[in-house]
Amino acid sequence: MDARLAYLETLPSGARFSGLTRPDGHDKLVTLLRDLARGIHTRDCLLVYMLDLLLFAMEVDERERFWAEVLVLPYPRTKLILAIPEKASDLLSFELRRRYSAQIAEGSLEQDD
Repeated sequence: MDARLAYLETLPSGARFSGLTRPDGHDKLVTLLRDLARGIHTRDCLLVYMLDLLLFAMEVDERERFWAEVLVLPYPRTKLILAIPEKASDLLSFELRRRYSAQIAEGSLEQDD
């Protein structure tokens, strides 16, 4: 699932701004992921990509709040796999990568052309 498109669908009609740069911007994105995890999908696992573009809209401290809440979501109905490009690893601090190392898989996906 493209996180950008899913997030845009949550905004009011005619909205000109994402709201992610506000001091409570992380709440909107956490709510989106919480709703996705609680939703009923055809599979019990959902790959969420393009999340990095939404995270880059936030201030660093808002990103930290986002990760602090998302990484401790209660056991959801739908498991979320959050994909972040390898080159965007700054979106998740070293401290959080170390703390949640058992939940983080690193590597690259290659496409066949």
